[in-house]
Amino acid sequence: MRTIKIDKHITVPEAAKHARSGQTPIYPWEDLKVGDSFFVATELNFPKEATVDAKRIRNAAMRWARVSPYATTEHGKRRTFKVLALQLGNQWGVRTWRDPDMLLADMRQNKKKGE
Repeated sequence: MRTIKIDKHITVPEAAKHARSGQTPIYPWEDLKVGDSFFVATELNFPKEATVDAKRIRNAAMRWARVSPYATTEHGKRRTFKVLALQLGNQWGVRTWRDPDMLLADMRQNKKKGE
């Protein structure tokens, strides 16, 4: 029978701490605050490519929200994202917002309070 040696005090590589894939996240899900957004330009600058990239980013957001321990807010709600393929100037790409509906709800709440 083979003997397996147990090692102690071996630190976990940073990439292995993220999601299930063991890869460092491409997108800054964890760092986005409510109302923040980021834009990813398409490489070939075509509308169809932006649509495909939007689907890819939307799927990555949903996957991150499912597996990440950071996907739940301090209020116990799941983080949500709005992903749109759009053109900025003459560059096609994908804009992603964190919890845009939550931001609108907060703005309405503050307006009612007179802030």
